[in-house]
Amino acid sequence: MDDSRVTSPLLCQLFLVFLLVLLLMGSTTPVRAASQDSGRSVRDVVRTIEPAIVWVLAQQDETTYTQGSGFILREDGYILTNAHVVKNSKETTIGWPNRFDRSQLKAEVVEINEDLDLALLHVAASHLPTVPISFAALPCVGDTVIALG
Repeated sequence: MDDSRVTSPLLCQLFLVFLLVLLLMGSTTPVRAASQDSGRSVRDVVRTIEPAIVWVLAQQDETTYTQGSGFILREDGYILTNAHVVKNSKETTIGWPNRFDRSQLKAEVVEINEDLDLALLHVAASHLPTVPISFAALPCVGDTVIALG
């Protein structure tokens, strides 16, 4: 059986740093597509990205929970969220805010980088919607920026 999950802590940390640099450079295609000259509305961009946005609920102890949001990076279940949300959690769950069936999945914390406040989660699922990330477009001053989650 082919297990393509990321297991090396160094590889996970490099991936998180790479992803942060990528995001700081503003290279997510949908964000760039929201600029006035692209012809796409903010509504179109939100509709494109929204299926890949998840909520994250982390149980710290019997009575304490933390919550946040994240987004799906890869179809095979890798999700990026904030480290402060899942740090020291005993159990982590993700779900979709716009789904009426209230479906949710247990998530494994793969890697945490507290300095960058990033955490990589994994859920046992496939063919998930993702946020498209590309180096094709860099942001310019005056571009529209959208935050979801």
